[in-house]
This record gives sequence, structure tokens and C-alpha cells, in this order.
Amino acid sequence: MFFLQSRSRLVKFCVVSGAVTLVSFLAYYYTPVHEFELYSSTKRSQNVDEPQDLVTTMTATLTNMLQESTAMKPHNVTADCDNIWNPCHPRTCSKSISQSPEERIRDLLSPKLTLNDQDRQLISYLAYLIPENDVIFATGTSSSHYDETQAMVHSLHTVVYPRVQNMSFVLLDLGLTPEQRQKTEKSCRCQVISFPFGKVPSYFRELSFCAWKPVLIMACMMKARKSVVYQDASIYWKDTIVDFLDRGDKLGLQIWGGKDMHNIPVTTLKGTFDFFGEEPCAYLNYTSLQAGINVFKQTPFVVRTILEPWAKCALEPDCICPGCTKNHLNCFKPKKEIHICHRFDQSVLSIITTKLFSYERYRFHMPESDLNDGRYVNINRGQKKPNYFN
Repeated sequence: MFFLQSRSRLVKFCVVSGAVTLVSFLAYYYTPVHEFELYSSTKRSQNVDEPQDLVTTMTATLTNMLQESTAMKPHNVTADCDNIWNPCHPRTCSKSISQSPEERIRDLLSPKLTLNDQDRQLISYLAYLIPENDVIFATGTSSSHYDETQAMVHSLHTVVYPRVQNMSFVLLDLGLTPEQRQKTEKSCRCQVISFPFGKVPSYFRELSFCAWKPVLIMACMMKARKSVVYQDASIYWKDTIVDFLDRGDKLGLQIWGGKDMHNIPVTTLKGTFDFFGEEPCAYLNYTSLQAGINVFKQTPFVVRTILEPWAKCALEPDCICPGCTKNHLNCFKPKKEIHICHRFDQSVLSIITTKLFSYERYRFHMPESDLNDGRYVNINRGQKKPNYFN
């Protein structure tokens, strides 16, 4: 049963001349694993290397998660790589994904994938604008997707709001017009917040790179007592929403990993693999994830091993956007080699979760997510309700 429980958390801010200054923030060291602790930025910065007890705790959590029962079945990839677009087994590969859970955890907890004080201040600034609740649904939108957003919000209002208690909806304004913003705030029954583009690298302004998405999810997680559900404007909910949240609560996360998706390296630039210290060929037999719908449970493990590396990568141009341009968005090219395009946030999440769970990543896939019309959601990128907010 999906139940919602409260848990207190303290984030202190000083407001001086209208500016929010971070005094202390939620850090992600936990003892025991299910309790929250606050660490000052000074204490955090002194811990350059992750302590062994944290690695040990997270490794034990990973081991337990991989023993949890799931109805999902692994994708049996048997094809060779003559068709490079599909998941396939490479004939040779100089490095495979480590089969040591501790080694995988240690890599994902490395300083390179850990938010620094400046990163945390940015995320805490955004989190300050978000109301605390048990479950937080979140999305981002701009003027170019305003009509699609209205249709998505209609789905939330009619399907989710009547069924999910103690939830709130956060809409990140990425470029609405003043009129659109006003109508949205009046009608969406949500919290509309603005993204601080002046505090992030310039590539964040290219909205299709979706660098803002991991940052938004991390900020929402700071205010979620139970879980964060991210959805793009193309997501329309079914009345099985509570079962979906149950699965996320039981397993820790739900990701869209249909067996008919292409492999990861074909739509991921090599520079991103280099940042993670991985060989692209080791990921050829894994499907790429879709990042338009996810559930993340508020646990130390999910935050530290998935969401923090994802957000850190988004803030590092050599990770999420290694020499990229808008031309790298075009994946409709002849599929004759890997790295033909780049999926940005989707590419990074695919690498992180595959590195973390290895061949058992399938355990955390959404059931029946091979088609756009799945068990829990329908994906419709063309649906609009241009007058819903009027």
C-alpha cells in the first residue's frame, strides 16, 4: 500500500536585502541509512574522499535492492553489432562494467561526481522556492510548449489530484510569456517557480539540452518527504497512478527502459563516457532510457548514487555537453556508427543507472513501457489544450 508519512527536516536561510543566503543545507551523509542529517558546508568540504563507512552502507543497500522481488524480466540481447542502432553484443571491448557493487558505488560517490558548495547553493536556492510535501510532481515548460503543458496539467487535475494525497505540483518556468505565467499561476493549482539562468553555465539556456532537469529534480528532492515524480509535457496519467507510486516506493525508483529503445552509445557522445571513465562498447547491449517520466524515492541511496551524480554532470559542460552543439540533437541520421547524436540528460541518466545496477537495471524499469501507451501513462507529444488555463 502506498502510504505517506511525514518526517521533519531543517534548512536554514538568512534573507539579507532580498537575497537568500545559504547557512546550512541538506547533505547526503546518513547514519543510519534512513535518517536525515544536516552538515555544514565546512564539514562537507573537508571530506574530499568518501569515507569507507558510506561506501559500505551504500553497497549494502545496493545489494539489498538487487534482491527485492520484481515482476520485470531481463532483456536477452543476442544480436551482434552489424545493426549498430539496436542493443547488441560487441565482438571485443577493452573494458566492461565492473561486476563489483562496491567498486561501482565508489565510482559514483567520487569527488568528480559530487556537488560542490557552489552547486549546492544553487540547488538550495531553487529548493527554497518549493513547498515541502510528501510527493512532489515536477515538470518544466516554456512558451513553445504552453499548449501541451495545459493538456498535461488537465491530466494531473483529473487523474492524479483525486487519487494521490499529500502531493504538490511544481512547474518550472523556463521562458513563459508574462501572460502565460499569469494564467498558469491562476489555473494550474501548482507552484510556479523560475529557473535562475544567471547562476548556471550558458548552455542551460538551450532548453532542448535539458541540463535544467536534473537540477530541478534534485531541488524537489530536498523538499520531498516521500518521492519525486518528474514528467515531461507529453505524459498523460492513467488511473493506475497509485500502483505506479507503490512500485517506486517498494523498489526505490521507476525508470522508462523499453526493450525497443536504441542502445546507449549510439545517442551519447564519447566525451560523456570519458567523464565517467567508461568505455562506450561496454554499454552497447543496454537500451537507452527515456527521461520524460521517472519516480525517485527519497532515500540516501537514490540521492547520493543517482540524483547527485546526475545533477553534478548537468553542471559540468564536459559531462552533459562535451563539445556539443544543437546539431547533436539530430538523431535521424544514418545509423552506421555510435555517437551519431546526443541525448544529454537522457544519455547521462542511462549511463549512471546502468553503471550502478549493471545487468540488473531491468528490475527498476516501468512495466509495459515498450510502447507509448503503457500500463501507467500514455505518451502523446502532440496533444494540446490551448484554452484550459483561460
